[in-house]
Amino acid sequence: MEDKTIEKVDFSIEELETNYYECTFDKCNFSDKPIGRVIFEKCTFKECNLSLVKTSNTSWLDVLFTDCKMTGINFSLSTVSYTHLRAHETP
Repeated sequence: MEDKTIEKVDFSIEELETNYYECTFDKCNFSDKPIGRVIFEKCTFKECNLSLVKTSNTSWLDVLFTDCKMTGINFSLSTVSYTHLRAHETP
């Protein structure tokens, strides 16, 4: 999937595509979702809930998280570009 805005989707029950490029996820729920074999490249997550997400064989490349809940997210089995993984919180 390329250059799409995905709003208010509950991915805790919906399936994910395998590739996302320059996509924006707005107010989506991923809570407690196992995410495997997915590529997120140049994507933005706005006000999403990623709490307790477990990732495996997932790539997070140049991803921006803005005002997201990320308590307990586990990136340990995924490829993360730490130089491009950015988190932003508004004051």
